[in-house]
Amino acid sequence: MGSIRRVEVLRAMVLIAWGGLLLFVALTLPLDAFPGEVNPDFPGWAWLIAPLLGLFMLEGGRYTLRLAREIREDRLSHQPGPDAIAQAANAAAYVERWTTLFKGLVFLALPFLMLAGLLVGLAYNWTNGQPGLNRIFYTELAVVLVYLILRIPFLMLLKKVTGGIAPGRPFRVEADGLVFPNLMRVMGGSKNPRWDVRIGFDDLEEIRDLSDMEAGAFLQYQIGPNLTLGAAAAVDQYRYFNKQIPRPRFYAVNALRPNGRTLLLRGPDLFYLIAVDGDPRELAAAFEKHRSEKLRIPPIPPIPKVV
Repeated sequence: MGSIRRVEVLRAMVLIAWGGLLLFVALTLPLDAFPGEVNPDFPGWAWLIAPLLGLFMLEGGRYTLRLAREIREDRLSHQPGPDAIAQAANAAAYVERWTTLFKGLVFLALPFLMLAGLLVGLAYNWTNGQPGLNRIFYTELAVVLVYLILRIPFLMLLKKVTGGIAPGRPFRVEADGLVFPNLMRVMGGSKNPRWDVRIGFDDLEEIRDLSDMEAGAFLQYQIGPNLTLGAAAAVDQYRYFNKQIPRPRFYAVNALRPNGRTLLLRGPDLFYLIAVDGDPRELAAAFEKHRSEKLRIPPIPPIPKVV
């Protein structure tokens, strides 16, 4: 397992661990044996919400873990530019990768230590005659059971809602490149071809089909805080909206969707990282076909006969 994938898996495990701890605390907090005091003014409806917070964290961690385990680290290779800022950004991303790994290990250990302390306190109070289970505990347990019953339809609904909130950019493949209709989401621009961004295959050196998780990891742990890239992207968008250039040279928009795909388009003077709506395999095949035909050596003409 590569270091990037290891970091993302660890982050997901941290979320799962804290979600499990929060759920355990929510279920045991109303017990008299819980080590500590509960505010008597604690509203009754809050007992119904408390276990859901832990369950939602567990679901988020489980979802993130599935995406992290699917990261293909060989798709995330990156050679920074020769300028000092790009090199420094890449070095900062490398440092962040390992500091995130170290912090993840610490935050993964903390909930287990806290859980062990709570178990010791509960066991001590129970053995010293504290009452056991009560009505609030059974109510919270019923909330957990109802959630488990409704979990699948709830997740399907959540998938539809999140897909509508953060949809990818549509694109279409043409004979010599691709087109993003109204890439910048200009108001009313869907009917104006002026706002369509066209990128020819001749302007590209590579196309990568990444998952949304891979794209986010690529930005965070490979590109890093490249101020030059960010400033150039802002300037290009300003010039693009003022119709001074046909398209920006640098543009990035990412998302985190179930089975979402992100395109990495890179050329000598072009860098796009775009969460897309659709299957990029046709585009990748068209680009490889174009590149193979371009690199094909023409046949040597026959030697003319000497008359």
